Amino acid sequence: MSFLSRIGRALQWRVDHWSISTSGWREDVPSHINGNKNYEFARVFVHCESTIWYIRFLEWLAWDNGFVLCSWLHPVRLPRFIREWERHWDSDDPEYFAKFEDWFGDDLGCLWHLYVESPILQWVWGLKKNDQINEVELTCDEARKAFQYHPEKLEWVWKSMQESLDYDKEKQAEEAAKDTQDEASD
Repeated sequence: MSFLSRIGRALQWRVDHWSISTSGWREDVPSHINGNKNYEFARVFVHCESTIWYIRFLEWLAWDNGFVLCSWLHPVRLPRFIREWERHWDSDDPEYFAKFEDWFGDDLGCLWHLYVESPILQWVWGLKKNDQINEVELTCDEARKAFQYHPEKLEWVWKSMQESLDYDKEKQAEEAAKDTQDEASD
């Protein structure tokens, strides 16, 4: 085996990894039964991939790990003269004249996502389109059973579902309060 073929094989070395995601709620599927979220319509997806190691590393760095700088950059506010800079930011809509803060936000986190992480991820995901990806779709009950010995893998799924339910309850309470306020004003 020649030296160049060894280097080529090392550069093409693949890693197998898996991740979990959820489906969310769709408009074409009834999501409320008796005023409560029906979590049976939510799906848990287990993605199994085989990716070239450096592509997976960049994806982990920019997506899974968020370059860690993201959490440090959000509290760093931009100077006022930058936040109040006004111009036409959207070339597709030249009538829209706005401040920098209204278009990009008031901290460094948005600029980091837009100009550092996003270009890396677009390049990585373009390379990954030819990868072997297998996906298993599970209902919530099937996921509980499949991960019964590793419940920590699905903790964020249940937490996000609870947050969604809490959000729906808040919205319903706000709408009920607004309706009673409107009735009282009539």
